[in-house]
Amino acid sequence: TYDYRGIGGSWPGNDRKFSYQMSDWARYDVPAMIEWVSRNFPDRKIHVVGHSFGGQTLGLTARNSLIDKIVTVAAMSGYWRKMSSPERYRVYAVFFLMTPVLARIYGYIPGKFGLGEDIAAAAMSQWVRWCKDPEYFFNDPALPEIRHFADYQGPLLAVGLDDDQWGRPELIDHLTNHFTAADISRTQFSPSLAGGAIGHFNFFKPRFKETLWQPVADWLFDGKPI
Repeated sequence: TYDYRGIGGSWPGNDRKFSYQMSDWARYDVPAMIEWVSRNFPDRKIHVVGHSFGGQTLGLTARNSLIDKIVTVAAMSGYWRKMSSPERYRVYAVFFLMTPVLARIYGYIPGKFGLGEDIAAAAMSQWVRWCKDPEYFFNDPALPEIRHFADYQGPLLAVGLDDDQWGRPELIDHLTNHFTAADISRTQFSPSLAGGAIGHFNFFKPRFKETLWQPVADWLFDGKPI
């Protein structure tokens, strides 16, 4: 596993001068991770699992041609109006109403407001701008890295979760369809199959080891259809 700058072990705390954008994760951090793995394990195939924006970055990174297989989990285009209702209105309130206020108060956006992790104000501002556009970041002229979606030519499994109010199937497909040269497989998991609510964030909870992790691992390592 790996952290992006400003996330997890690299979060500096309440430092108003600490600034990065989400595009930096795709532009610098993911390529660095891939290059490190390739350099240190030159005889091993590289398989990458990316959740949410982690899956999006795999299309943006200039090094995705070094990846042998990709699994994306709940990775979707983020246009807010196509999220499930009423969740889209909560997202609207957090993104468009609360974010400017929280940035002024804290100097960053605390994860406790439903975003999962503390995030720098500049990164959040970029994310909000993308989520306003029906084409998400694919319409951002300052993000030439979108061309790298076409560079990945290996197998890709796009996993959707039926009770994920952010990653609705049409939003997952909107993102996945930009991997124009990939060999794409697509699947949805339901809470009834999983044995409990999954939502956007819970796929990696240990309680889903047998019901969710195993079939994905079988596809990833053994090539079994899903």
